[in-house]
Amino acid sequence: MQSRREFLKSSAAVLAMGVMAGCGVSTGKAESEEKQVAAPSFPFEWHSLDVEEVQKRTFEGFYTLGGCARAVFNGIIGLLAEQYGYPYNQVPTEMYANGHSGYLVGSLCGSLGGAAGVLGLLLPTDEVDDVLKELLTWYSNAEMPYYQPDMELITTVANSVNCNDSLGKWMTTAGVAEKSDPKRKARCAGVSADVAKKVCELLDVHFGFAVAEAEEEKSFECGENQYIGTGTGMEGDVVVRVTMDGDKIAAVEVLQHNETPGVGTPAVEQMPAKFVNLSTLEQVDGVDTISSSTVTSNAIKDAVKDALSQVK
Repeated sequence: MQSRREFLKSSAAVLAMGVMAGCGVSTGKAESEEKQVAAPSFPFEWHSLDVEEVQKRTFEGFYTLGGCARAVFNGIIGLLAEQYGYPYNQVPTEMYANGHSGYLVGSLCGSLGGAAGVLGLLLPTDEVDDVLKELLTWYSNAEMPYYQPDMELITTVANSVNCNDSLGKWMTTAGVAEKSDPKRKARCAGVSADVAKKVCELLDVHFGFAVAEAEEEKSFECGENQYIGTGTGMEGDVVVRVTMDGDKIAAVEVLQHNETPGVGTPAVEQMPAKFVNLSTLEQVDGVDTISSSTVTSNAIKDAVKDALSQVK
């Protein structure tokens, strides 16, 4: 049973609620409805950013935000949120924290996962594939890391978009055994900054803020007993350098290609070793192709034959 004091308190509370409603004062439910924010329209608008600021932010974010995927996404979308607010501040960058270490299994490099998220947010669905493909092809062929603010590092070309391939090749070449090594961390932070910069450049070109730079014609160096050969792949020229030991092939390196990652790149990764110790055009012609990358495999074979034909 309520005491008289308790009855008066509860009655006053009910009366106050009635007065508030009568005066147009919002109840809790109404306040919640008023605070709802309209869903942003898709795609979000692209604003050209200072790429040096993006690189610095991404590099630092690799260390403070949990790896490459979130670092790239935050380096671009997080900066847009700081500079422009809504709707960029509606997307939590934490959603990309799980992209580190190639999504834990060494698959797609997390920096590309974060980049794909950026492109998916800023480009219409019928335009995103071409830009993403250009990014993936660039990543496979780029000699990274370019961005090295803290220490001087060696650079490597991954010929792949996968973390295990890209990082594994770099660690082997650099003589780095542990992923905890500061050099390894600086390398991945630098690659993240490189990817974020490239995304900004691609978006600037796509939306007319910049004009695509014409590619410089590359010249490839040859040492003693080395020869350059060219074949035609799915997406243009495939260039190799063949090193001879006497009359036998000692090594084959793929120096340039524009093949689609995951389609042509298995041949780029696996074919070179097949030519070691061969010495004739017929032997090269008889090398088995990679079944999933037949066109690229044949382009590499043609390039090796072109180089071998130059041997005196």
